[in-house]
Amino acid sequence: MLLGAALIAGVLGEWIDATVILVIVILNAVMGFIQEYRAEKSLRTLRKLATPTSRVIRGGTVQSVASRDIVPGNLVVLEAGDRIPADGRIVQSFLLRTQEAAMTGESMPVEKITGTILQDEVSIDDRKNCALMGTVAVYGKGQMIVTETGLTTELGRIAEMLQTAETEPTPLQKSLEKLGHRLVGIFLAIVSLVFLLGVIRGKSLVEMLLTSLSLAVVAIPEGLPAVVTVALTIGVQKMAKRHALIRRLASVETLGCASVICTDKTGTLTQNEMTVRHVWMNDQLIDIEGVGYVPQGKFMIQGKEISPGGIPELERVLQIGVLCNSADLVKTEEHGRSLAIPRREPCLRRP
Repeated sequence: MLLGAALIAGVLGEWIDATVILVIVILNAVMGFIQEYRAEKSLRTLRKLATPTSRVIRGGTVQSVASRDIVPGNLVVLEAGDRIPADGRIVQSFLLRTQEAAMTGESMPVEKITGTILQDEVSIDDRKNCALMGTVAVYGKGQMIVTETGLTTELGRIAEMLQTAETEPTPLQKSLEKLGHRLVGIFLAIVSLVFLLGVIRGKSLVEMLLTSLSLAVVAIPEGLPAVVTVALTIGVQKMAKRHALIRRLASVETLGCASVICTDKTGTLTQNEMTVRHVWMNDQLIDIEGVGYVPQGKFMIQGKEISPGGIPELERVLQIGVLCNSADLVKTEEHGRSLAIPRREPCLRRP
C-alpha cells in the first residue's frame, strides 16, 4: 500500500511526498534485514556447536568426524546411544539393535543381522541387515558400510516430500494478518469517506486525492513489521544466551506459548557421557573424586583416602568396569563409551 501511495504521489508530481514514503519503506526493509541477518548469524554459530559427529574407521583407526562428511563406502562404528548418520549395510553385529519407530512405526528395537536377504523387493521394516538414517542404536554394537547419504536415504526421500508441503503460519502471523486486513478495511472506508465529502464540498479532485493519500500513509502502521522483527530477534538472542537453538524467528512466539516440553535426555541435554561418582561394595560407600580420561583421582571412604590395590574386591570392580566398555583411548582422543573413572596407567590400555 505504501508503494502504491508513493507511485500515485509521483504521478501527480508530489515528489516530496513520494520521496518520504519511499524512505519509510526502505528504512523498514533495512531494519528488518539487519535484524534477520544478526539472528541468522547467531544461529549459524550455534549450528556449528551442535554439529553431530560419528565414528568411522579410516586408515585402520577409529576417528570422530562430522556426520555430514560421511560418504558412501565409509565403515561406521555403532554402539548403544549412537544416531545412525546414513543408510548402510550391517557387516558386524554383536546383539546390535536399533529403534526404528520414526521410520517404520515399530515400537520394539529391531535386532540387526549380517546375513543376506534373498528377495527381490524388501520393505523397510524387513531390512534387518541394514541400518537407516535417523534411527538410533539402543543395544549392542556393530559396524556398517555406508550405502546412501543425504537425500538419497530413506529419511532424505521423506524430507523431499515434506519440502512440497505448505508451511503452517504461526499464531502470531495469523494475528498480524488478521489485524492488517482489518486496518486496511477501516482505513479505506475512512479515506473514501473523506475524499467523497471533500468533493461534495467543492474541493478539487487533485487536492482531495493528495489529502486522502496523506491520511492513508499516516494511518498505515509501517513500523509494525519492524517492531515485530526486533521483538522476535531479541527473543532469539535471549534464548541463545540460555543455550537454546531457535531456527526461525516466528518459533520464539510458539516456544513462548509452550507450558510443557517433553524431550529425550540421553545425548540431547547431556554430552552422552556418564561418570562414576560412588561405588557401593561390601556394605560400604566409596566416593570417587576426579573426572575425565586422565588417570588422576582419589578413592575415599568416610573422608579417608584409600588405595584400590589394597582392596582386592575394589580392584576387581574397577577391572570389570574397564573391560566392560568399548573405549579406545588414543593419545588425547577418546572414542566409544567409557566409565570415565580415575584409573591407573595400565588400565588405559585395553588388553
